[in-house]
Amino acid sequence: MSYDGSGIIPVGGGAVLLFDGVTPAGGYEICNIDEAADLWISDTTTAAAYGIGSFRIGAGGGTYVTPRNYRPLGPVSVFSNKASGHRITARAWDEVGGGGGSGGAGATGPMGPEGPPG
Repeated sequence: MSYDGSGIIPVGGGAVLLFDGVTPAGGYEICNIDEAADLWISDTTTAAAYGIGSFRIGAGGGTYVTPRNYRPLGPVSVFSNKASGHRITARAWDEVGGGGGSGGAGATGPMGPEGPPG
């Protein structure tokens, strides 16, 4: 089963938890659809710009997909320096083995309307 974590980060300069603070059991995908600002994510610590344990997702469509068979270590936090209104698209899934991207910033994975193959 997949679920949505998409939305708008209301205020920049602080980290926000995705997926209602619940750790995705099987992985996740985050796409930075904001055209003006980079996004930072982490499932091991509080996300921060250039912070240890944080991955940068470039503005204008950069995407991060957890590697196949990856189990997130904790809740997913996102950070933006944009003053307000940072838009993101995010999906998480319960099945371990879903996803399938390379896991690096800018990676893409096979996500469709029903979630990842698996």
